[in-house]
Amino acid sequence: DILWEQLSNFGQIKSWHTSAEICEVVEGENNKPGCVRYCARGGRAPDGSPARWVKEKLLTLDLAGRHMTYCILDSSYGFQDNKASLRVMPGPSASHPPNAIVQWTFQMRSVPGVPPQELLRFIASIFSGMMYNLERAVRRCGETASAS
Repeated sequence: DILWEQLSNFGQIKSWHTSAEICEVVEGENNKPGCVRYCARGGRAPDGSPARWVKEKLLTLDLAGRHMTYCILDSSYGFQDNKASLRVMPGPSASHPPNAIVQWTFQMRSVPGVPPQELLRFIASIFSGMMYNLERAVRRCGETASAS
């Protein structure tokens, strides 16, 4: 429940992802399909703008089914035709509750000049960092709930 609460708030990645410097809904209403978020991190370009940024559009959000899809509209990474699907499911073991599985899939066209294996390593590092930050946020929320 806590994990999905964090992930399903499309315009608030900054609340759990420690390296996100900016995350704001720039079009539409947060958590409504069609809304667009702008997220940035990681230093500055020569013009003073963020060096790493992405604009993503929420395509679907099924709160009860714990599933969303979104696509990248534009980014500093050169991603093209990217579509991602995110689902949170109960984990296989009740021995260590709470337990969850995050299934995060993506489709994308290769980035010109970047070998596919290098692109996959880069995407895997992004997802790994996001999962690390999510786990930390969930633990903090769980500790706060236990203390009250």
